[in-house]
Amino acid sequence: MPTRFRLLPGRLDAARAFCLAAQKLQEHRGRRVEVDAPDQLPLTRSEPLLDKEAGRVICDPYYPLIEERLDRAQVEAYVLSVTGEPIQKSFCVMCCFSGVCSSRASHEARLRRFPQLAASALRLEYAAMALNENSSLYAKTSLYRNLTEDERNQPVLGAFEASLDQAEFAVYELRRVYLAKRTPECRTLHGRSCRSPRWWCRHERTGFCRAAHDEQGGAPTCRGDAACRQPARKGQSRRSVRTLFEGERAAAEAWVSDMGPRERGSSAAPLSGIRRAVYQEAGPDYPHGVGFVTAAPTGAQDKQRSGFEDVWSAVTGRSGTWRRPLRGARPAQQLGFAGPMASGWV
Repeated sequence: MPTRFRLLPGRLDAARAFCLAAQKLQEHRGRRVEVDAPDQLPLTRSEPLLDKEAGRVICDPYYPLIEERLDRAQVEAYVLSVTGEPIQKSFCVMCCFSGVCSSRASHEARLRRFPQLAASALRLEYAAMALNENSSLYAKTSLYRNLTEDERNQPVLGAFEASLDQAEFAVYELRRVYLAKRTPECRTLHGRSCRSPRWWCRHERTGFCRAAHDEQGGAPTCRGDAACRQPARKGQSRRSVRTLFEGERAAAEAWVSDMGPRERGSSAAPLSGIRRAVYQEAGPDYPHGVGFVTAAPTGAQDKQRSGFEDVWSAVTGRSGTWRRPLRGARPAQQLGFAGPMASGWV
């Protein structure tokens, strides 16, 4: 009697690939496995989009394991009894779901088995949080903070610190401008871009238009730029990343602490503990600018949008970077990482 797998309509093609792999494995070992799957499975388009285009529900996801209240241990035991092969859980050192829908204990146990891989994940998180404190692996905490809560993780943390000491560091200047959010009226009258107002913002309405749309008066409907923004709500942001110094870690961190902007000195961020020399504080309303200097492993490319300097000066009253950058900024469309940030560290 063959072992039979059935794929339900609406399942992704990855499920088909898993069953076909199991089929090949069992056939190789002398057992027969059959895969019962529909020919048409959605590959790239989301089920809600298909439903919307069809005007009805054509994809009705069904999760039998949840319905049968089977946990992972029960599923693993079942698959082992049927196929004779255990399911090995995938392991991604940078998995952001390991802190919310997976076993934290098992994840950290595997990190302890591979301390160098764990150090690479911690180093990538460190570099991201140096440029943006909100870029931790998890929403409300960080991988580093989680690991510090268990003394068994000390070898992992030691490998991480050693990797930082061996890395080439850079001093980055981060500048951000947060614009005020556009009002609903602005989106209606101006479309996708407020910089290109439609014709009715520049011309008086005709008598026919006023009668048809029940408008009073003949003035343009646009009330000016002030009516297009909501100062209490954050809109689009602009960012500039510039490298000011490159060298050893100790020299870069000393550069931030001792040679950073003198207006407010340097301080440690609340979650990451990374020191930043902040010279432009965020304001209570929008638009406002934020500027600081920090040290992190090299790899982040200098980049900013064209016109950033004009926006930065208009919002903050400051001109240019705090110190002269080592190199010019790359155009915004060439974003990315180079060196260790791109390849990871082992």
